[in-house]
Amino acid sequence: MSGKLQLRDGEHWLEDRPVPLNAAIELRLSAGRWLRCQYRWNGDAKTLPVFSVVLGGDWEQRLLSEAGALHSAPEAILRAELEDAEFRWPDSN
Repeated sequence: MSGKLQLRDGEHWLEDRPVPLNAAIELRLSAGRWLRCQYRWNGDAKTLPVFSVVLGGDWEQRLLSEAGALHSAPEAILRAELEDAEFRWPDSN
């Protein structure tokens, strides 16, 4: 199931569930593909949330064995117009 992020009572909601800070959600791309990303928002209703994606590369071989490596991994930050974007919760796997 997928839907829109909606702002209700100072929180974003997806499919009748509040979206907590740093939650993993999926953003629909073209051709029906989905991109798992991390939800970030500063709580200001005048701003849009952003979505981060961990980038791959040589760092993975160097750092993945270290504790907390993903927290310092290189990332891309995406911004989407919420009225045009479609999201879903990831499958629990």
